[in-house]
Amino acid sequence: MSGDPPGGDRSAFAERLRLQLQARYQGIDVDVDGARFALHLHGGGVDTTLPLAPLHHAVLRAPSETPAIIARYVASVDRQLTPRVATTVSLSRLLWCVRSRRSLEALSRAAELALRELPAGLAAFVAEELPGSIMRGVPREEWEAAGAGEDAVRAAA
Repeated sequence: MSGDPPGGDRSAFAERLRLQLQARYQGIDVDVDGARFALHLHGGGVDTTLPLAPLHHAVLRAPSETPAIIARYVASVDRQLTPRVATTVSLSRLLWCVRSRRSLEALSRAAELALRELPAGLAAFVAEELPGSIMRGVPREEWEAAGAGEDAVRAAA
């Protein structure tokens, strides 16, 4: 309705942000994930999901500031879109990371990971533990570049 605050329609809001990010980051594909109310950005070494709920709530709380809020948000995603640089995989830091199968299906690079199906809608993938309690899935090309086969990677995890 015309009396709704800017951003009141979630799907239109998500599409507005998708268009802005697609225009700003032309080498990246931007898709709306309606089920999660998020944007999925992928391509060129980038694979990330940006939740839209916090931004949407901020716009609803201060509709007169919508352009400034959205501009700050769009500018803030730069650091999340830095392509990952290939690193040397350390087998001593590998472990199994468990997530729901559904969350893994949303990742465009899930096919690059060594996966193990688990009961109750879960799956495990080989990840590398990094400083600061960070874990990242290790794509096949990285452990192959390090000279490790899939059996060695699975055993190390």
